[in-house]
Amino acid sequence: MLGIICAMPCEAAPIEKLFVEKEEKVYAKRKFVEGKLLGKDVVLCVCGVGKVNAAAGTVLLKEKYDVKVVLNVGVVGAINPSLSLFDVCVGESAMQYDFDISGTNDLKRGQLEGFDDCHIALEQKYVGALEKIGLKRVKIATTDTFRFDEEVYRFALSCNLDVEDMEAGAIAHICSDFGIPFVSVKSISNMVKKGGEEQYTDCCDRAIDSYMKKFEKIAETIYG
Repeated sequence: MLGIICAMPCEAAPIEKLFVEKEEKVYAKRKFVEGKLLGKDVVLCVCGVGKVNAAAGTVLLKEKYDVKVVLNVGVVGAINPSLSLFDVCVGESAMQYDFDISGTNDLKRGQLEGFDDCHIALEQKYVGALEKIGLKRVKIATTDTFRFDEEVYRFALSCNLDVEDMEAGAIAHICSDFGIPFVSVKSISNMVKKGGEEQYTDCCDRAIDSYMKKFEKIAETIYG
């Protein structure tokens, strides 16, 4: 079964409209919608914003549904200035770049215990396949803060991070622990340095429309 996870109801609603034979359930205060997409079993989780919510939703997808692939879909801010509003991207890796225990051990800033690198690799066979249908390959920076910080921005650029969200790094962590292939598809809703909250508010709906134009093809690619 494919498990789809979105942070916000607005990101999930147009995906849910594609489901047939739907049934809604609630686990740990989070909405889950079971159904069929392109004739195959699927479940959609609306987990809530931020890393803790994303991790909880991912664990529930595994424990309640034993999903075989997790697909995270949503909007992001662009760090890399070569990206444009409404680009649809696929993550090749995710990094929790606000995580830092480097002062207590030999780990680098952003590196989690038990991982060899700051960047957690996503499922590369899907990354390549989704590139072939027009998605842009990116490295995702995950943080629990929605605000611009010049020092953090410079650090993100130094790590070659392309986009910023609030969930993918945590989902990647949990999927890695469970051995579940993880795919993250994101559409650009704002430019992190120049756009901020105002641009996000103005452009979020159009960013969602951008990934929805490709969504059935994305699902077909993941189903194989």
